[in-house]
Amino acid sequence: MHPVPDAPANAHPGVHFDGLGLLANHPFALSYQATEDFTVALQQRTKAAGFMKSLLLRRICSCVASGRKDSHEAVVTRAARR
Repeated sequence: MHPVPDAPANAHPGVHFDGLGLLANHPFALSYQATEDFTVALQQRTKAAGFMKSLLLRRICSCVASGRKDSHEAVVTRAARR
């Protein structure tokens, strides 16, 4: 969700929005589409597909955030050792 919906388009340099949402890169878009496709198919078997979709989408985001944090800590630790 856009942090300031009424802000001008250039208010956040380097950050691109599509309406109120952030634009995702290609790997994110593929992951989101795969989640959509999977949960549509799952919905034919169980009503819990909506819940599963929420969990999967959250996991996609948390994996990226966790990976960024881990790599940042590795760089900082390496720099501190030098």
